[in-house]
Amino acid sequence: MININARREQYKGFDIVVKLLGFFDDPSASRYWYCGYVRVPVDHKFYCMDYGEIERSVNVHGGITFFGGLQGLDGFYIGFDCGHGGDTPQMQDEEYTLNECMRLVDQLIEVGDAI
Repeated sequence: MININARREQYKGFDIVVKLLGFFDDPSASRYWYCGYVRVPVDHKFYCMDYGEIERSVNVHGGITFFGGLQGLDGFYIGFDCGHGGDTPQMQDEEYTLNECMRLVDQLIEVGDAI
């Protein structure tokens, strides 16, 4: 699997990363999809928390499918992918994934305020 694209944004003080990932071994069967990640601040209750608790507390496309560090970036990230059955990179594109990341940030703020 290779990362062929990455976009970094800031939204309400949170770092967002959108990546286009894929397998390109056979051009006739190439498969790619977008993934979105949000950096969780050190003082947030989800910082380094177990996947299960995070998954039960937020709603994002396909559910949380990643938590941990991203190569080359500092911090603890949670994320999701748009590589589920029925997903297409034309429908779940970069903008869609970025908007889902922003929606995830809004939920993290809401959960954080509830502490």
